[in-house]
Amino acid sequence: MRLTGRVVAITGGSAGIGRATAEACAAEGARVVVSARRPDLLNEVVAAIAARGGSALAVAGDVTNDEDMRALVSRTVETFGRIDVMVCNAGIGFHGTLDETTPEIARRLVDVNLLGTIYAARAAYPMFVRQGSGHIVAVSSIAGRRGVAGMSLYSATKAAQIG
Repeated sequence: MRLTGRVVAITGGSAGIGRATAEACAAEGARVVVSARRPDLLNEVVAAIAARGGSALAVAGDVTNDEDMRALVSRTVETFGRIDVMVCNAGIGFHGTLDETTPEIARRLVDVNLLGTIYAARAAYPMFVRQGSGHIVAVSSIAGRRGVAGMSLYSATKAAQIG
């Protein structure tokens, strides 16, 4: 129970790496707040954590909306009294040549992968300063360290996220 007493908020917490992170943190004793756009999936994660004796809260929101990320932090602090870790996990992928990457796809990749990380981190930061502690964890990709053929813009967003 290495995380007992800690409060961990996770974007993209309804599935995949986000859900696995939420379940692992809860198993280690953390109180977990999961956020994503689909409340039904978030509620499934909360129910699964509660069924194992853990404590979790679902806060629906979109990482591309700064207000939603501030609401995530506000609800976390209102419910659990603090936030210790913000896991910036929400992200999307796209596989296609640069020519196939339309401006709409490019914008969505930047909005979710890069700006979503920035909005979530910025929302948590003032609370970390007030508390005198806190951690931001950005879930990225090896594609951010070395480009992947057919994924140039995705790789660029992940490199920016690492930076």
